[in-house]
Amino acid sequence: MTDEKALLVKCGGKNMAGKLWIIEGTDGAGKATQAKLLIDKLNKSDLVKPDEAHLWTFPNYKVKPFGPLLRDYLNGFFGGIDDVSPYFACMLYALDRWQDATKMQSILELNDWIVCDRYTTSNIVFQPMRIREAEAREKLIEWVQDLEYNRFKLPKPNGVIFLSLPPEYTLKRTQERRKLDGEGTGKTAKKDIHEDNELFVRNVFHQYHILAKRYGWHTIDCVENNRELAREEIAEKVWDIVSKN
Repeated sequence: MTDEKALLVKCGGKNMAGKLWIIEGTDGAGKATQAKLLIDKLNKSDLVKPDEAHLWTFPNYKVKPFGPLLRDYLNGFFGGIDDVSPYFACMLYALDRWQDATKMQSILELNDWIVCDRYTTSNIVFQPMRIREAEAREKLIEWVQDLEYNRFKLPKPNGVIFLSLPPEYTLKRTQERRKLDGEGTGKTAKKDIHEDNELFVRNVFHQYHILAKRYGWHTIDCVENNRELAREEIAEKVWDIVSKN
């Protein structure tokens, strides 16, 4: 196993230790839906005991002090996407997770499972794509992983599932979601500074595929032959991955 993969994999086995699975993807890919469906499936399976699979969602927009600051960042309070240091943004996201690090680790030590809607893996995708120079992007990726896993002691995932949704679908779904005024998301009805930049959305999608290949993340195509897969179809693919790993 390469050092890169080792950084993202925590030892553990079926019915032997708690596991941490991450559901990743661009906005609108269905991460929250699939994370909830996976939790329901796990708690009814023989992989864990009832109610010993727990759902976590990041960022925690409503949890002070860092959640509201992240909302301010996305809503442009600190400036546009080119005005804010990617290191500053990464630190905000990392601190939001750091608040839960000890609790998450304790749950895993009890042999319970955790499924996260976004994690450190989002931090090494989104913010580096704001940097033009490849070498500088790689430096930020390394810095984020050291910060979150080594300094902040966040548990390392056993597996990451990337829901691959093409950018044109992401942009469409984001617009549809905004019509609902962002209920329950902690966001406003307008696009945030990430969603408002179409080139950034496309670059993020590309970066997800690069890192999925590099780190061995499991990729699920949400569109096949120009057909958007139903949530139940995607859920079956998610379960097939988790139950065999």
